[in-house]
Amino acid sequence: MDLKLRSRHPHHDKELARLTIEELLTHYEDIIKSLPEKRILIGHSYGGLMTQISEGTITDYKVISGRNHFVLGQPIWKEDAEYIYDWIKNKVKVNLTEDEVLLAGN
Repeated sequence: MDLKLRSRHPHHDKELARLTIEELLTHYEDIIKSLPEKRILIGHSYGGLMTQISEGTITDYKVISGRNHFVLGQPIWKEDAEYIYDWIKNKVKVNLTEDEVLLAGN
C-alpha cells in the first residue's frame, strides 16, 4: 500500500485535491502492475469504482441484503467469503486451492 499518498489529506493538500480520477487510477494501476502475481481486487464504495474502471478487469455486481459495512465482523461473513471464492473459481477461470485464497479466520 502506498502510505505516502494515503497519509495525505485533500483538505490540507491542494495538490492532492486536484488529482483527477484518471491520475489516481494510473497511480494505483502502476502499483498493481508491479506485483509479481495476478491480482484479485475487491472494492467497496469509491474503491469499488476504482476496481470497475481499472484496465482489463472482470467485474460483477451482487447485492447482499442484510449486511452492513462491518462484513467480516458479522457471524455470516463466511457466506460472503464463499461467494467470492466461488466467483473467482468460476468467472476468472483459475484453479485455486484453499491455501491460495486468504480467508479471515482460516
